[in-house]
Amino acid sequence: MALVVGPVLIFLAVVVAVVQVHWVARSAQLPADWWRVSRPLPPGQRYGSDLAIAALVLAGAFAVEQGRPVWTFYAAAVCGAVLVAAAQAITVRLLRDRAKAGTTAGR
Repeated sequence: MALVVGPVLIFLAVVVAVVQVHWVARSAQLPADWWRVSRPLPPGQRYGSDLAIAALVLAGAFAVEQGRPVWTFYAAAVCGAVLVAAAQAITVRLLRDRAKAGTTAGR
C-alpha cells in the first residue's frame, strides 16, 4: 500500500508546483527563472506553497521507503524533486510561449 501512496504524494507535489506557477502568472508577471518560481508571490503564499511541495515530496519518499532499503528513500526524494522541477520548468515555458503568442497576435 505504501508503494502506491508514495508516488501519489509525489504527484500531488507536482500538482501544487504547477498551481504555484499559475498563481505567479496571475499575480503580476511570469517568473524570470524556473528555479525561483515563487519569488513574486507574497511571503505567506510563497513559503506556504514551497513548504507544501517539499513536505509532499518528502512524505512520498518516506512512504516509498517503508519496508525497503534506505536507498529507496533517497532515490524517491531525488526523483520527486526532479519531477517537480521539470513540471515547473515546462509550465513556465508553456506560459511564456502563450504570452509571446498573445502579444504577437495582438500586433
